[in-house]
Amino acid sequence: AELTAQAIILVDPVGQRAVFASTRACNLLFPDGLKPKFPVPLSDFLTVDDQLTDQLRLALMSSAPLTFGLTSGDVRVRVRVGARVQRLDLSDGPPLLLVSLQDEPELSRRFRSLSEEILSLNKQIERRREAERSLALTTSALSRSLAIIRQLSEITTSGGKHLALATRSIVDALGGHSAATLVMSGGHLICVAASGSGLPGLRVNMQLSPLPSQILSAWVDDPLVCNPALVEALGKSAELKLEPERTCVIPFAVNGKPKGAVVAISDNASTFADLTGLEIGIIAEALGSLVSRGEMEAQLSQSSKMEAIGQLT
Repeated sequence: AELTAQAIILVDPVGQRAVFASTRACNLLFPDGLKPKFPVPLSDFLTVDDQLTDQLRLALMSSAPLTFGLTSGDVRVRVRVGARVQRLDLSDGPPLLLVSLQDEPELSRRFRSLSEEILSLNKQIERRREAERSLALTTSALSRSLAIIRQLSEITTSGGKHLALATRSIVDALGGHSAATLVMSGGHLICVAASGSGLPGLRVNMQLSPLPSQILSAWVDDPLVCNPALVEALGKSAELKLEPERTCVIPFAVNGKPKGAVVAISDNASTFADLTGLEIGIIAEALGSLVSRGEMEAQLSQSSKMEAIGQLT
């Protein structure tokens, strides 16, 4: 066996290890043609997967030789060879598998190389298509966000109806049918604005159903965690069963502190499917800026009133 010019391997199929390999087999499969100290695991020089395991099991049960392909385990250069496997019954131990290797024919090698190139090109094309789809979605999201920002920036806060106008602008731009703006005040959620006819049981300045204490404590740290609870509370107060996949929650902050959220509702689950985190963040920033302007103007108005009262007094 040591002197043979053939590429043969003796395999223990139960332990999945090679107990012997000829010099020619080592040159074909082992990295750099080095001959290891046997026995060695098959995974040291072959790609062992479920298919190979099944083929070895089948060869062990069959008395006739089987033919299939083997792939070397060298990650630098993948070598594919044909293998003819024959069960070898021993008188002093369990049966082994005698594996005779054959170099891949030149024509077969060329076809395999061509197939690999075609597969690589297909993957590149798919990646480019995915990048184009992602770019199209990002462009659409930015255009929609800019439109919302433009509308929010044109809203004046002097009349006290800025939140109602903002709520309507957001739900119209996102394609929903109704929306509500909720603000956290004194440990309670209050509906400060509503738009659309999809929330018939909801009223402005209405206090929503009480939220669990853990949700209230989590609001300060991560408002996104509270989204399901906000949707559920809004649905109870509006006497509706809102489905999370048909809602879009946009939490906003004022001066870096979570202040409230806009909950938009749609009849179609695909309406908010293409919304990105970037778009939601941009809308939330613009909405927080609007609320901050409203609060500052309210404070200035109150200061002016107090100053006028003081002068009158």
